[in-house]
Amino acid sequence: MNWNDLKYFIGVAKTGNVTQASERMQVSAATMTRHIDRLEHTLDVRLFHRRQTGYVLTEAGEDLLPLAEKVAADAHFLERRASPLGASPIMRIKIELPEVLGAYIIVPGLAKAGALEAPFRLEIVNAAESTRLSAGSSDIVVRLKRPDFGGYSARKIGSLSRAIYCSQSYLDAKNTQTSKIDPSTLDLIGWTDRLGYLPTASWFRDVTGQKPLWFQASNVRLQVDAVVAGLGATVLPKFIADAHGLVRIKTLETEERSSDIWLLRNQETQDLTDVDLVIEWITKSIRDAKQSLVFSAKSSPEKDTAF
Repeated sequence: MNWNDLKYFIGVAKTGNVTQASERMQVSAATMTRHIDRLEHTLDVRLFHRRQTGYVLTEAGEDLLPLAEKVAADAHFLERRASPLGASPIMRIKIELPEVLGAYIIVPGLAKAGALEAPFRLEIVNAAESTRLSAGSSDIVVRLKRPDFGGYSARKIGSLSRAIYCSQSYLDAKNTQTSKIDPSTLDLIGWTDRLGYLPTASWFRDVTGQKPLWFQASNVRLQVDAVVAGLGATVLPKFIADAHGLVRIKTLETEERSSDIWLLRNQETQDLTDVDLVIEWITKSIRDAKQSLVFSAKSSPEKDTAF
């Protein structure tokens, strides 16, 4: 079996779209299709249902995906620790971070800690979407929900508050106040349908009475830009809204949502002091930003637990 066939299979399985997967992996759509066809021929089984709306995994494809991801994770783990013959070993530490928490809090925290002088390299992966944890896929993972599987130890390192926000210009245009607004009167901004499974998106639908979104985006930054421009209201972390001077809206229902921030460590890195150091930096960045992350103090972090 060709490793590249599995790699392209994973790419299409995660996006459900050959064109989108080919753009992400920087190959042609024809190349993606050729590798998938070859993999199906090798295994003598159909892995996808080809539909006008995209590629949908068959039962056989669903069974293969976690196995393929495990192979990919093991390969990436070896690549990160391998060095050219005769060269000094330089570790590459792979960190998976939520989009805005990484951009606004953790990455600046790494800079303040002097990461540029560290004797290793960092690889940051955007984890805006919920992905499966495979042993070896990342050295460190930061998530807003604790997974219940994978070869990782887990530690709660903080909390994050979210609420519904809009700009003052939007409120002025609506000629309304922020106290107890009926969400049916708001122009709603949120995630695309493909990312509607995200916990925040689900909570937003519940709070706003399942009102359809009029503006949808596939990342948080675009949603922030839309709110700042006065195009409507959406759910945002407190620290993002504060940074842009946005106004918190109180609806007739729930006013805020809080999530724990979990730091997950690949158990295969337990004896690596460089990973210890990066974990210390990330934990400190969250701790230092505590007052901007939550509306009120939450419970203290928990001890490490394996799962």
